Amino acid sequence: MEQSELVRRLQEGDDGCLADIRAELGPWVLHKLRQRFGSGLSNEDIDDAISVGLDRLWLNRHRYDPDLSKLSTWFYLIVRNVAIDLIRERLARESPAHSISAPLANRSLTDHQKAIVTKYLQSLSEEDQCILRTFAESSSHGHWAKEAAAMLGKSAGAIRVRKLRLIEKIEKLLE
Repeated sequence: MEQSELVRRLQEGDDGCLADIRAELGPWVLHKLRQRFGSGLSNEDIDDAISVGLDRLWLNRHRYDPDLSKLSTWFYLIVRNVAIDLIRERLARESPAHSISAPLANRSLTDHQKAIVTKYLQSLSEEDQCILRTFAESSSHGHWAKEAAAMLGKSAGAIRVRKLRLIEKIEKLLE
């Protein structure tokens, strides 16, 4: 499929084009990420970066100007930035002072904050509760998403992205 057709569908708000963008541009983006980061990114990292990149591409489609760059270039730059963020998160996670849930675990919550978080958690769909429960109960950072994906019939990348969004929402509630 031509990039111009993908651009047209993206700008018209056809969310079905995201699967086509992944199919058409994903292999090229994967190749470019491997060139740039080598073994610094796992296959899971790349899948996460592409999934988040597609989400950001969709959310910012109104900002894309085909006169300034090709869609492939714009998408690659978005995914590359996500990949850099993933590497930074991993480095922070691997530091001795960091635990897997440091943003939340290191907080002393007031009773009011606990009530807010409890109410939020109770309001989540069963699927979102399953994602958070599987993450919280896991002893292995990488395999929890595959387990939740198998239970929910979704990709591990989509599960990890959803978990990140749920944690971000909790952190915002605590601000």
